[in-house]
Amino acid sequence: MAMIKFAPLRIPLRRRLQTLTVCLFMAGFIVAHLFSWFMVLFLACFPFFTVFIGAYLLWMFAVDRRKTPYQGGRAFPFLRRLPIWSYFRDYFPISLKRESELSPDGNYIFSCHPHGVASFGAFCNLATDATDFSALFPGLKMH
Repeated sequence: MAMIKFAPLRIPLRRRLQTLTVCLFMAGFIVAHLFSWFMVLFLACFPFFTVFIGAYLLWMFAVDRRKTPYQGGRAFPFLRRLPIWSYFRDYFPISLKRESELSPDGNYIFSCHPHGVASFGAFCNLATDATDFSALFPGLKMH
């Protein structure tokens, strides 16, 4: 029977925080998908909860008139700038390099290839501001 080997105590706190951040991200990624499917099935199986489904559909189609899905969703800039993303960036390490200027007036599609299975680099560069995307491409709004 194999014993569990824990990390040595001499590993710096910064590296431990980097590892914790990536573990939380992966756990959240997996749990969020499972929870979403569970909630859909749960709410659909019980007649009492159809009120919540109806309220959500009413809000989605009648109240929310901002055409949110057609404008790239709801942007929450403070989430992009959370300090936790710097630990995520430094764990791998991930960097962003600008090769040309982009006009803030245009619309752009960013592509990352090869991106791997989990696309950590694409997520870190495009969904967070850990690699200073807004400083490298001023005026562009990421959604």
